[in-house]
Amino acid sequence: MRMLKLVILPLIISSMITGVAALDSEVSGRIGLRAVIYYFSTTIIAVILGIILVMTIKPGVSQTAEHIDRAGTTPNVTTVDTLLDLIRNMFPENLVQACFQQYKTKRKELDPPKVSTNATTIPPLATTLMAVVENITKEYKIVGTYSNGINVLGLIVFCVAFGLVIGKMGEKGRILLEFFDALNEATMRLVQIIMWFV
Repeated sequence: MRMLKLVILPLIISSMITGVAALDSEVSGRIGLRAVIYYFSTTIIAVILGIILVMTIKPGVSQTAEHIDRAGTTPNVTTVDTLLDLIRNMFPENLVQACFQQYKTKRKELDPPKVSTNATTIPPLATTLMAVVENITKEYKIVGTYSNGINVLGLIVFCVAFGLVIGKMGEKGRILLEFFDALNEATMRLVQIIMWFV
């Protein structure tokens, strides 16, 4: 399995660039439109199916509060952060880094500021209310970090754009196209050898 993981990166890069560069712009536009329509239709079907299954199965209803394992911590990440991370990962700032890391937003909880109070100036009810508000209100700082793993989305976006540019270059891009075609062929032969070995 480790040997197959070894050839994933050169296989993705070489096959995407070679495949996109070989297409003419009309065909690639139609194929791209069909791919987007297919992606959105399958996503909508999956969402509808998920809602129907949740309504019929009702997962988690049979569990009581004392049977739930609460040992782990849940990350404080919103849907907006996740969507923005997806867009950020589409356009990595460094291609070499995208080969082994991807961007991830985390929220770091800040310590609340300590308010110095005097018991003679603040009535007891106000002190209790301040303690409640202090316990409820939490402030977070958004921190961008990188986690281990190939940023496949960013590499695919770059390879598609690079393949389109090579395809439009005509005769000048032929050398690059032949290089990536040879790289793709060599990678496919490596995959065949690995499959026979495993």
